[in-house]
Amino acid sequence: MTAITTEVADGNGGPAHWRRVLAEAPPELALPFDRPRPHTPDPRTARVALDVGAELHARVVELAAAEGVSPMTVLRAALAALLSRLGAGTDIPLGGRTAAGERIVVPADLSGDPSFTESLHRLHDGAATASRYGGAAFERVVAELAPAARPPYQVELVVEEPVTAASALAADAAGPTAAEQPPGGPAFPPCDLSFRLRPRLGPDGGPAGLRGLLTFAAGLFDEATAEALARRLVRVLGQAVARPGLPLSRVEPLDGAELHRLLVDWNDTARDVPAATLPELFEAQAARTPDALAVVDGRVRLSYGELNARANRLARLLSGHGVGPESLVAVSLERSAELVVALLAVVKAGGAYVPVDPAYPAERVAHLLDDAGPACLITTGALRPGTAGAPGTTTVVLDDPLTEAALLGHPGTDLGPAERTAGLRPAHPAYGIYTSGSTGRPKGVLVTHASVDRLVRRTGYLDIGAGDVVGQLASPSFDATTLEIWGALLNGAVLAVAPPGVLSVAELKEFTARHGVTVLWLTAGLFHQVVDTDVTALRGLRHLLAGGDVLSPAMCAAVVGALPGVRLSNGYGPTENTTFTTTHDVRGADLTASGTVPIGRPVADTRVYVLDAALRPTAPGVAGELYVAGAGLARGYLRRPGTTAERFVANPFGEPGERMYRTGDVVRWTAGGVLEFLGREDGQVKLRGFRIELGEVEAALAAHPGVGRAAVVVHESDSGDRRLVGYVVPRRGTAAVEAAEVRSFVARRLPEYMVPAAVVPLAELPLTVNGKLDRRALPVPRFAPVTAYRAPGSPREKALCEIFAAVLDVERVGLDDNFFELGGHSLHVTQIVSRVRRELSVELRPRVIYDVPTVAGVAERLGTARPAPPPIVRRRSG
Repeated sequence: MTAITTEVADGNGGPAHWRRVLAEAPPELALPFDRPRPHTPDPRTARVALDVGAELHARVVELAAAEGVSPMTVLRAALAALLSRLGAGTDIPLGGRTAAGERIVVPADLSGDPSFTESLHRLHDGAATASRYGGAAFERVVAELAPAARPPYQVELVVEEPVTAASALAADAAGPTAAEQPPGGPAFPPCDLSFRLRPRLGPDGGPAGLRGLLTFAAGLFDEATAEALARRLVRVLGQAVARPGLPLSRVEPLDGAELHRLLVDWNDTARDVPAATLPELFEAQAARTPDALAVVDGRVRLSYGELNARANRLARLLSGHGVGPESLVAVSLERSAELVVALLAVVKAGGAYVPVDPAYPAERVAHLLDDAGPACLITTGALRPGTAGAPGTTTVVLDDPLTEAALLGHPGTDLGPAERTAGLRPAHPAYGIYTSGSTGRPKGVLVTHASVDRLVRRTGYLDIGAGDVVGQLASPSFDATTLEIWGALLNGAVLAVAPPGVLSVAELKEFTARHGVTVLWLTAGLFHQVVDTDVTALRGLRHLLAGGDVLSPAMCAAVVGALPGVRLSNGYGPTENTTFTTTHDVRGADLTASGTVPIGRPVADTRVYVLDAALRPTAPGVAGELYVAGAGLARGYLRRPGTTAERFVANPFGEPGERMYRTGDVVRWTAGGVLEFLGREDGQVKLRGFRIELGEVEAALAAHPGVGRAAVVVHESDSGDRRLVGYVVPRRGTAAVEAAEVRSFVARRLPEYMVPAAVVPLAELPLTVNGKLDRRALPVPRFAPVTAYRAPGSPREKALCEIFAAVLDVERVGLDDNFFELGGHSLHVTQIVSRVRRELSVELRPRVIYDVPTVAGVAERLGTARPAPPPIVRRRSG
């Protein structure tokens, strides 16, 4: 509101000033709304009582006299301090009244964390400036601009004429209405919050209290929220007048009961379960049900006893290679029963597995192996060339005849303590998984046995049992695998492992039906794809968990409406807190009350805190950064003590020495103690379920010899499709860079999900006046072909070109245009496969598009493809 304090030199100073104020109104204040603002204004209002006792009223008057300001200024300063602590910022316009009852706007400048005394004088000066231009001029401009202009303030404070003791009863009966209809022309719509107070005077004429009402927009706030705001204003006012020299950042709007609810009651998740290691938990399950089916894929079926024996033999082989507690073992295997055996064997030997997705580019695989420095690498002969060159690492090739012979020479019984290099404890790492790194290099997260135990055993949100079949769809390098594998095997369920690669919706439907899957985890992107394509693919499930990104309320509503027997849970959590931190069972009411699907409450042995920049708890409805504590915390980042210390910080609300993890996610509590996700505060994004540090993608672009500077953003199309887009500036002395060549360069170094869908060369990156990247000024990418257009010939080619164009949202696609250069990604692959199946009645394997990413290549492969099978109908027994 800097315009308020700017002198206007023309002859019509008052109106000109207020026109500038209305034209330069600041962005909407971040108030603790219970619901988003509707597109159509909602005129409904409601009221709650607002009372200030006689003693506090007297202290307000005393402070005003001591500082040479009015009592109204003290009240304004307290209201501004409250709003600032509730997330409204430090530049807050407050509506008010002149002595004649005319409206004005008073600026509250709270920048620099002033003391309450300093804020009094800033508000006093701002009110004087606003009054000098005259409320009458404001009213004329309001009448001139209304109703087209936006209201110049969302919050107002009005203090009415005082009443004596003799007239107090009549005033109470009438209520504080005198100032509600100010003189002047047409009014703006009602503001969001209107605080109105009437001073009461005692028999001696002294202050005897302030009584009034808080009128609030009923479409935005619940009555309970308004009542809390009224209480908090009185609380802040009491602290301010008692210690006026206190910095506003030290003012606490929450009382003891509210803080206890935020910090203790909503974090009451402790479970009375001693932590255990994964081998002892699995071995106990195998002893109880040795003949029960444990894991199944397209080729292999293993009972708990058979799985245990196979893993024991491999564990002994690994132990012979020196694997034990604190050892890292890289595992480069495709999704299969063989992968499950290997992971179980590593933890049985006492080591921690580091999954390395065979689909990763060779350069990334080399970096992971070099950074982790594993004692051992487990792979197969077919995959070994992609993991070659790891110095000092013993490679165990599972299908090598020498390895197979060695395994047969080991017993299948459980390992005894003497067979490990050291005793295994729950605090030892069970696995290390690499996430995208903000510095441009991926970083490994070490997760303990105790943390995995907390994720899958007696959790409160996961009720997997012996009658369940858990689908295993996640990539080996995605931490959702932790939930799938250990959630099944430590609870006596069957683990059904999907074939390697990306499954189409039809293939997913066939997979879940064939194995009778009852529990399934889907990334948000795949969840949306499945629901949009064929929601009946999820019909046989008992429990569907989705997450990894923001869930669409419309897609959730489709599941809730079409599949009432399926329990749908939104799961949220960073890798650093072992897959899940909070969960929320989605119900119909969640999908109408607000524009987001809540991420819920903390799971067992987990505590969550929503804090501001000074690590103070924020009130319900107020945005803050999410911090996480409890048994799910990872040990830290592998060989990165500095980064670990930066992100895993001391917990001021826990026991001495306890840590909490800074997620970087912005959330808020609802009044009912449920978390809502609002976004990220840094450069990290979630895309198709994967966590991506934009800095790592930018570093890969900048590594190209022709690129001088790079920026990466997430572009969202009109259809809602979100894709990474890279912008590059040529290195000095380089005439130009070829977008396709830069993208190909990056694709050799990063996983597919991190490769920008488009690379846009620019002469310069646009900057703001502060020298920062102006993301809004970046040009919209064009996902256009880079090859000469070659028209389709046959009807099948024409149909494929139309399918590619529709899915990729481009005008046309020629026979030789590259799917990935047009912005295609894995979810587009599943869409194309589904449409080919539906429109051409041919079964197209997703792998084909990766192998031959052109219409011509796909058309040729379709010549040998099998017809699509008829839909699977699930029949109920009995």
